[in-house]
Amino acid sequence: LSICLLTKWILIGDFHKLKSRGLIACDSLHMLKWSVCNLIVQGVSEFPLMLLDEFWLTATFWKLMGAKIGKNTLIDPNVLIFEADLLEIGDDCRIEEETTLLCHKFNEGGLKLGNIAIPSTSSLHARSVIFPESKILDLGTTVHALTPVNPGETLTAGHWRGSPPERIEVSHNAGVLTMSTSTRRAPILPDDNV
Repeated sequence: LSICLLTKWILIGDFHKLKSRGLIACDSLHMLKWSVCNLIVQGVSEFPLMLLDEFWLTATFWKLMGAKIGKNTLIDPNVLIFEADLLEIGDDCRIEEETTLLCHKFNEGGLKLGNIAIPSTSSLHARSVIFPESKILDLGTTVHALTPVNPGETLTAGHWRGSPPERIEVSHNAGVLTMSTSTRRAPILPDDNV
């Protein structure tokens, strides 16, 4: 895990500085450093985190990598986190296996970095994907398994699933979990940069 920390601090330093450069050309030195850093961090960190499989260790590692992670937040060891400096997760959250928190996207012919904020008491189920410039606004939001939250989409309190995410009603009757889909979809907000 120390290899990951050293690689990040030597090649990148703080991802906020890289983000401030704006659009990063695919053939630039910064892009090469970004690629090598992510390759090493993802390739090297997974084995020891999975081997030890402790929530506190995973949270501590990503905090050392620069993420802001609240108290009592449980993160599975095989969650994919890119650009940890740009990630903020509140208190009492649950991030399940193979969820991807992607603080970058390829757009306009280059790499663009963006922040992700997960409010307190939220839950991201297995293999959900959160992209930069998406917004999860309220405490206690649940993103169900295999649900991508794309740039420009906004989720409020409640349960969301599908692509694009649709709000669902969840009820527990006599120990049986039932779900029904409402017609409410995640709104796509206009881009502030246009």
